[in-house]
Amino acid sequence: MTRRDGASVALMRTASRILGTEDAFEAADRIIAQLDGESVFARLNFRVFPLKKATAGALQRTLQQIVANRPPRVKGETLDPINIVADRWVNALLVAATSKT
Repeated sequence: MTRRDGASVALMRTASRILGTEDAFEAADRIIAQLDGESVFARLNFRVFPLKKATAGALQRTLQQIVANRPPRVKGETLDPINIVADRWVNALLVAATSKT
């Protein structure tokens, strides 16, 4: 595939479509460049769990219920958030949590 500026873009199964104005493309390029690195994921405590047998949507709902009902480690302590997002396109779960969770 070739962009309007003549640059070639390789598409893979994990690629997403970005539609919009030229400004939107430039903003997306900047954001993707910042996120496309191992150090970013390490700082965010963010992991991707590819699934082989379960479907991302169904497993996300189940895990969110489990996470929402988990007891605190210390009575009266607030729970650290755990965010679970289903990526149905690649059938994977994206999980973000603090390092102590």
